[in-house]
Amino acid sequence: MRGLTLRHTQAAESRWRTSLARVGGFLAGWPQGKVATLIGKPERADYEDEIEQTDWGPALRLRPPLSIGGATMGWARPARRLGTARAEW
Repeated sequence: MRGLTLRHTQAAESRWRTSLARVGGFLAGWPQGKVATLIGKPERADYEDEIEQTDWGPALRLRPPLSIGGATMGWARPARRLGTARAEW
């Protein structure tokens, strides 16, 4: 996040090296804020508009729970069974 902030505010480049395990440990240790409680079943407005074809049949994906600076989460591929896609970076 610091690197993205520098790029946005000062047009400065930065290079960072970290590990997924270290980031996961950091996030797991971060104090949790207020947790929402789900009341009732999700409504139609809670789902994306497009039906996607998954390994389990047609499905609706839940909308992302948040956006950061107007950038929402997205997926380039439909849901698949674990282990069916090769690793790509």
